[in-house]
Amino acid sequence: MPEIPLLLVIELLALGTVVGFLAGLLGIGGGMMMVPVMTFLLAQRGVVVDLSKIPLDDAKTYEMLGRGETMTPTGLERFDAELGGIPNTGMVTFLGVPSSGKTSLAGQWVWQLASNGRGVRVYSSEMGPENASASIASQVTGVSLHTHRRKGSEPTAEEWRELMKVETSSAAQRIHFSLRNMTAREMLAQAAADKRRGIDVVLVDYIQNIERPQREDGSIASEVETISEGCRILQRISRELGVLVLMVSQMTASSAREKRPPKMSDGVGAGAIQQASDMMIGVYRPSVFDEHEGAYDTMNEGERWADRKAYTELHVLKNKFGMCGMVRATFAGHITRFSDYQARSFT
Repeated sequence: MPEIPLLLVIELLALGTVVGFLAGLLGIGGGMMMVPVMTFLLAQRGVVVDLSKIPLDDAKTYEMLGRGETMTPTGLERFDAELGGIPNTGMVTFLGVPSSGKTSLAGQWVWQLASNGRGVRVYSSEMGPENASASIASQVTGVSLHTHRRKGSEPTAEEWRELMKVETSSAAQRIHFSLRNMTAREMLAQAAADKRRGIDVVLVDYIQNIERPQREDGSIASEVETISEGCRILQRISRELGVLVLMVSQMTASSAREKRPPKMSDGVGAGAIQQASDMMIGVYRPSVFDEHEGAYDTMNEGERWADRKAYTELHVLKNKFGMCGMVRATFAGHITRFSDYQARSFT
């Protein structure tokens, strides 16, 4: 960008003064006058601002665009187009039964945010730092570390190169894994310290697994008390520190037995979770409830099962940032990655 001359600075200051006076006098929006005139003045001085060329992976640029006014793409085009992307602040809850892919979806969002300059703190008592890191690496590279572990094999040389690119990338350096489980109050202290270091996204996987605090009498708090306090404190982290909180929540066993898409009332500690969340996403994979023996009479039957196994519905149950609704997606379990759903026909 060319250096801005002193004369332009004086012109802009004068423009602001005049527009402020006229806006107050006439009762109209100052932007109606300021934007066209400012654009003209900048163009006359050779200063052209093209927002489409601003690099979103730059943290300072991302801050300049204004948190809370823009959204980060999820990587799922239909989700972004129909329901919006990832909010910059607030509290988002992913809800589903075990193995539905809710943690994988949250991890996919984490990578998108880190790739756009956000620092992320991950609390994953469910998977642990190593497994959570491996899951994200598989999502990004398409290398199935789960398959290699299951078969006892090593990644190929080319796969190692792809994995190392991810591990040494700037986005990976922005993701910080907590090495131990914490109480919600410990997370609050950590979030305040992290904020000063530029870490402004928190992932809790999952809320039912956070460390239970002690009551005043020295006894351990119940699960419901822990979730209620956890939700209140995570909401404080979001509101007071301007942090985006991503929270994963399990459905109750009774709700899971009904084999249906999640509802806001399904989570363990649902009342507190629903009240604290700005956005709730129910992850539903019908195949999770299927009984399957793994034998097929024809190749076509196997393809049908594979398609059904990958089919996923993402239900936005609550959304203070935009629309609610459902978007279909495809889940590749071997690399824990979601993609846009493409309907297939079988003959």
